[in-house]
Amino acid sequence: MAKLGTKGAPAIIKFSPNSKQDEILAAIDRHKIEFIAGFENEEDISDLKGLMPESEYAAIADPDYPSNFRTRGKPALFLSKIISRNAPCPCGSGKQYKRCCGK
Repeated sequence: MAKLGTKGAPAIIKFSPNSKQDEILAAIDRHKIEFIAGFENEEDISDLKGLMPESEYAAIADPDYPSNFRTRGKPALFLSKIISRNAPCPCGSGKQYKRCCGK
């Protein structure tokens, strides 16, 4: 079984319209984590918890962390690409999405 965050087992990230998307993507890039991202109503970045230092994860995930006080405003518009069940999996395994990460 492949380690989470690698090409064989990419981390699954769900962004919400109010998420700190740029900061999350910058942290993922710094730690060279392979991931698949999508947009949902609720954010879920729990796969990142063991893949980066606890203080950095807390700064991104915890809304009460001092740097996470957000200003109110209109949520940004995000477009998400829907992956067909029979399309090749975006993780690069060469399998169909339904037989790989779409389970």
